[in-house]
Amino acid sequence: MALLGRSLEAAGHHAGRVALFLVRSVFTMFAEDIGLLPKNSFRELLRGLRGKPQTFAPMTRSLWANMDKGGFSPELGEDILRFNGGLFENTDAIALDADQLELLINAAEVDWSAVEPAIFGTLLERALDKHERARLGAHYTPRAYVERLVLLTIVEPLRADWEAVKAAAVELADSGDKAGAVASYAAFTQISVGSPFSIPLAVPAISSMSRWST
Repeated sequence: MALLGRSLEAAGHHAGRVALFLVRSVFTMFAEDIGLLPKNSFRELLRGLRGKPQTFAPMTRSLWANMDKGGFSPELGEDILRFNGGLFENTDAIALDADQLELLINAAEVDWSAVEPAIFGTLLERALDKHERARLGAHYTPRAYVERLVLLTIVEPLRADWEAVKAAAVELADSGDKAGAVASYAAFTQISVGSPFSIPLAVPAISSMSRWST
């Protein structure tokens, strides 16, 4: 990604614009690798653009617009979650040439799931000017504070709801309606958790809460 960033800046793109583009790109790869986007969907999208780099920018703008709103993504061919923390409000995607596209594809082949989520917030804060940082409230928050907020505002309020959903799903499964049980579980997991940088912390907590067997 550093090579791509240097290439884009050498082509005359403003450093701030490049930084935001790279943050969105890396977060998309990260979301894919931790299961918030369909498996290999972004990788396959990029691979399919080999030989036609001129389609990268409009395709990626459309994908990021869908990530901001959630719902069906024509680019990925599936429903996707809503990433509503402000990162994808601006869907600016820089047009790439063939060599730059290949650098992005190479980056997408890496497993980004082990990246510390806090780095995205730090990168975003550094990429924004002070007025945009103030508008978004984009300032670094230590991981421990985010975890505490996630626990108090997302996980704990959902526990009672989850117990009711779990009981209903088990009852449906026991009565032979496994499709209904799965549907009730799926509906529970389709939640919005605010900032995209809190998502990687919220999802494991919710997933561990919602593991059950029939």
